[in-house]
Amino acid sequence: MDEKSYNQQLSDISEHLSSQDILDQYGITEYTVDDIVEDFNDAMNYKSEQARIFKILDAADHSDIWKTYNRKIPSYMQTPVNNPITIIKEATKASIMPTSYAGDYRPLTIGARELADTANKYFQMKWNASNMDDVNNEAADYAYLHGTSGVLFGWNSDIVDAADVTRMFSLHSEIQSKAWHPSNVFPDPEAATVDEMRYMFFAERKSKSFLKTIPRFANAMYALDSANDNLGHTDPKYFQDKAKQSAKGVVTFLICYKRVLRVKPDPLTGMLKPTPSIDIVYLAGRNILDVSKDIQPAIIPFVPLYDDKVPNNFWGISKCYKVLSMVLTLNQIDSTEATAYFKNQNPSEFINAMSGLNVSDYQNKKENPDAAFTVNCDPNAVQAYAERPELPKTIDAFRTYLIEMIQNVSGVDGAYLGRSYGSIQTTGGVSQAIDRATMRDSTRIKSIDKFIRKELEIITQFYIIHGSRESFYPQMVNKDQQNAATELEFDPASLIGRSDIEINVSNSAPRSNQSFEEAAQKLFELQMKYSPAEHGYPDLITPDELISWLNIPKAQQNVLRERMRAQMENMKVEEYTAVLTAVGTLTQGGMPPEMAVQEVAKQIEMSAMGQLPATPVNAGQPMGR
Repeated sequence: MDEKSYNQQLSDISEHLSSQDILDQYGITEYTVDDIVEDFNDAMNYKSEQARIFKILDAADHSDIWKTYNRKIPSYMQTPVNNPITIIKEATKASIMPTSYAGDYRPLTIGARELADTANKYFQMKWNASNMDDVNNEAADYAYLHGTSGVLFGWNSDIVDAADVTRMFSLHSEIQSKAWHPSNVFPDPEAATVDEMRYMFFAERKSKSFLKTIPRFANAMYALDSANDNLGHTDPKYFQDKAKQSAKGVVTFLICYKRVLRVKPDPLTGMLKPTPSIDIVYLAGRNILDVSKDIQPAIIPFVPLYDDKVPNNFWGISKCYKVLSMVLTLNQIDSTEATAYFKNQNPSEFINAMSGLNVSDYQNKKENPDAAFTVNCDPNAVQAYAERPELPKTIDAFRTYLIEMIQNVSGVDGAYLGRSYGSIQTTGGVSQAIDRATMRDSTRIKSIDKFIRKELEIITQFYIIHGSRESFYPQMVNKDQQNAATELEFDPASLIGRSDIEINVSNSAPRSNQSFEEAAQKLFELQMKYSPAEHGYPDLITPDELISWLNIPKAQQNVLRERMRAQMENMKVEEYTAVLTAVGTLTQGGMPPEMAVQEVAKQIEMSAMGQLPATPVNAGQPMGR
């Protein structure tokens, strides 16, 4: 059967299926199609002002401010682009976003240490397989420009992205994640946090032909063919890109996370009671394609990331937005100054109509040095020029003022703005960078810690519910270590109800982490020098803690841990061998075994106190009695 006949057959089957019919198939009575459409309209109206700001900020970031800010630009106007917006976004991201970021399971008791260690290795493998570092980097790119972004999670049976619906990545990771641009997120306007929202929409432009290839949408092909999409067009007042407007074969694809109270039997008592549930409703325009009913875990798995959180509001605010008006003014000043020189060289002219001068011929040939024109009056009375006001003397001072204000509000160092020649590589430059990260970025670094912790919590919930016991090998870079690695087994359900394990996110921002790394190295040096554990005192810092503070990728930290453990085991074997050799030598010399053991222990104790060398030089001869 050819594709055309196949599509026609599916269309005939699904011709009588309406959006309400699809809801009825799943037995959904808590909401109707009109409820979903009304919710989306409320969410879209709520963010109309934010959508306008998002377009302007995107245009500023792409150095395309004139296209959005001023649609009708005269041909003579110069349009220079002074773009601190991108510098502010990139500098903020570079100063507080680490290159490799993940949370750790920290054991609170000795009995939880082995489970936490295995969980760390297991979820580090899943984190890398889901490409979370790149996803978070993309989310940060959106958040530090617009003030708001976030990551949406889903199991491989749910739709998160175009690639996920075709299961292209299901062989690599069961859980899917995607960073969302804020213009494509439509939250419930009545709630300020995701946990309190009744619904949340995610919108993208998709081709109808692509959506028809998804098996779960086969019954809704008629709805796809007849979808009249009036949700995807953009306001031409702010954006001229016609490719972004609705097309015949393109539709707005909506993913709606709908929170409902559904009457279900209690698993313990068997009695019916209202239970919070989450449905995922997939729509093309205003037509329902399919529903994922009662997803687990019963949460909206979206983790927001903010540049600066606004109280009692879902939408945050960015430093880029705070300086946007000054950036627009700065570009207008640059344009005015650059265009003024051209205007002064080409002032407006007034032609005496009584002179008989051919104006068209005059305009075409007036620049020619040998041009001649015939007039009927005194040549001095033929034309006059308009006098234009000169630029104010303070224009350069005002530009400097704007640049300084942008720098002060954004907190970006002058070196990043390209206006300071102080080297960031000098000792003073590094100290100033660390001070800035400590002063200005400490709150944002804490928000990143919270963001990563929430992501790992959601990933853990998904694997506890959908995952199963799994055998795996720890991730190692060295192939020899991979071949010799011990197989581990982990059951995500073993984390249920554990109060002796917590999720910790270490502060790994490159700049601020430098001071912590130096402090950890100094503590380790002191520990190696004085060995407090040998005197009955706890360690100042363990090797694992030292490695966790090093500003190196997580995979390299794991390799370093394995090497240090192997080295420590070898050292212990050498120590035990030396002790056994010393005891054997003494017993062969005629000393009783009990006294030989006591003598070697005494020598080891004196060596630890610095009174004897580490290797007993007289181990082969009996001590005087």
